[in-house]
Amino acid sequence: MQSRILQHSTKHQRGLTTTQLDKNDVKGADARAPRFPGATAPFTSNPQVTFAENVAPIPIYRVMDRDGIIEDKTQEPKLGQETVKKMFRDMVLLNTMDKILYESQRQGRISFYMTNFGEEASHIGSAAALTPDDLVYGQYREAGVLVWRGFTISEFIDQCYGNVDDEGKGRQMPVHYGSKKLNFVTISSPLATQIPQAAGAAYALKLKEGNNRCVIVYFGEGAASEGDCHAALNFAATLDAPVIFFCRNNGFAISTPSSEQYRGDGIAGRAAGYGMASIRVDGTDIMAVYNGTKVARDYVMSTNKPIILEAMSYRIGHHSTSDDSSAYRAPEELEVWNTVEHPINKLKNYMRSKRWWNEEDENAFVKSIRKQVLSQISLSEKKPKPDWREMFNDVYYDLPAHLSPQFYSIFTMSKQEIPHVDKELDLSNAGRGVWLVKVPKYIANKWEKAPGNIDVGKLKISKIPGQKAQVSLALSDAVINLDPAEKIPKDHRLDVSVVTKQTLGVFSHVVPGKSDEVVPESEKLFMEGRIVQKLECRPYADNCYMKLKLESIKRASQPVRKVQSLEKIVHNYKPVSDHKHNIEYKERKKTEGKKARDDKNAVQDMLFNAFEKHQYYNIKDLVKITKQPIGYLKEILKGVCDYNMKNPTRVCGS
Repeated sequence: MQSRILQHSTKHQRGLTTTQLDKNDVKGADARAPRFPGATAPFTSNPQVTFAENVAPIPIYRVMDRDGIIEDKTQEPKLGQETVKKMFRDMVLLNTMDKILYESQRQGRISFYMTNFGEEASHIGSAAALTPDDLVYGQYREAGVLVWRGFTISEFIDQCYGNVDDEGKGRQMPVHYGSKKLNFVTISSPLATQIPQAAGAAYALKLKEGNNRCVIVYFGEGAASEGDCHAALNFAATLDAPVIFFCRNNGFAISTPSSEQYRGDGIAGRAAGYGMASIRVDGTDIMAVYNGTKVARDYVMSTNKPIILEAMSYRIGHHSTSDDSSAYRAPEELEVWNTVEHPINKLKNYMRSKRWWNEEDENAFVKSIRKQVLSQISLSEKKPKPDWREMFNDVYYDLPAHLSPQFYSIFTMSKQEIPHVDKELDLSNAGRGVWLVKVPKYIANKWEKAPGNIDVGKLKISKIPGQKAQVSLALSDAVINLDPAEKIPKDHRLDVSVVTKQTLGVFSHVVPGKSDEVVPESEKLFMEGRIVQKLECRPYADNCYMKLKLESIKRASQPVRKVQSLEKIVHNYKPVSDHKHNIEYKERKKTEGKKARDDKNAVQDMLFNAFEKHQYYNIKDLVKITKQPIGYLKEILKGVCDYNMKNPTRVCGS
């Protein structure tokens, strides 16, 4: 089998590197002509053009047809029943898991997903032909390789959900798997970057004495158009690196069909130009993929040279959950590949002919896998996400300077305590200005009760790189413990706003030790200056503050006057025609006489002055303030504020 497959490769290389020369053409050539270092071709006396269509294409190696019938019994791999069953179960597991996780993305449970429909055989067949120690570089559609090597359902789903149990610590997009223990290098999103990495890794393994490992790198025919792919093939060929370049030619690079992606005999056809061996297999035939990969591995390990293995397949699913392939493919085309040409159906037919398969076992297995996947999804989506610090781990031993601002920026957003060293500020050269601070009433009451010459609190100014300075107030323990029964919050944030063009004089004095002691003028404190900051002190919503707020609400809800139920008739109240305050009001109204209308602008000024003190007024209060007729006042109010006419309040709002 091995020699037969390699014969195709050798024949193809001769076809690409030489032309069919007439003996008479060579006979006339100068035998003493120089041999150029860049080519080893013979000379000819006639100019010749080599046309690509005249070069025989590399044949597609196939072991069984769509009905699972082995076409050449000598090519049937010597696989036992349990190995073939494992191949089938792993393909079904991958297919079932893909269906559920694809729907999970459509439900918004995960952000992204890529299915492997139609390419299960190229994954499982190639993985089965490798040894567990062989190093794998994947692209993003090789989940079956991990399934074969023992990557569990929980590991797949934890990675897609990016939770704390994800091997990648939530740093990667879904389907970007990796496993050090399974020798599977973590997938990276940029196209084709893994190909030169694989060439370098293979060269490094070659330099190790007694090496028995090879490297296999998977990529699509679209990635083969990237410059990284050319560089990798050239490096591997010139350095003789033992690497298998496994190209999954599934017909589409997202929406670009292979007919528009390249010209010539596919990807394997490029091998001769690099001086490499090549082989092409039917990627929907798991037996052909297994045999082809085994031959390729034997070749690279025995020669320490690279090989291109091209698996011809068809991508049945969309490129990803970001793609809709119905825009560029006909349903009839998909139907063929999803039924008679499906790799799972081909293997199923083979197993049926061997009496290794029955429908009841398959249905029970699919049901079991669905249950495991759905159960694991329920567990994985409930797990917490990794700590955000993981973004900064595992690369640098010490965090470099250019990452520090990012680290502290996220620290701030996470609302966690920022690690810092407290130190007193040097205020000897500080400018002088007045800060106006609005504090909650409970702080004002504490400060009012505080004795003289004690610290009432400490102002903290935290400067975080790349962020606005944060100001906070921490009350001193002496103030908090003035009344142990009244618990108040210790820490408060200060919301700062800059104010200009205001000057304020502040007067204070040292509180005397005795109430009758006179404070000397020299000890009185005085400060006058321009207001530079306005601050509003707000407590953090911790348990202490919430309890304080609850008590305040309860007190406010208690009625000022309590209703008392009378047990007997009261005779000590004598009805009168009018109450005293009503009589006084009427007399005052007579004395004042009829209100005269003042100038409208003057009335508006009075209203504006009133609203600067309070936001809401009852209409009667405004009548008292302005001394204007109520009708005239209402006309003016409609033009300067929101006038609520609804009963019972009838309140004017500024």
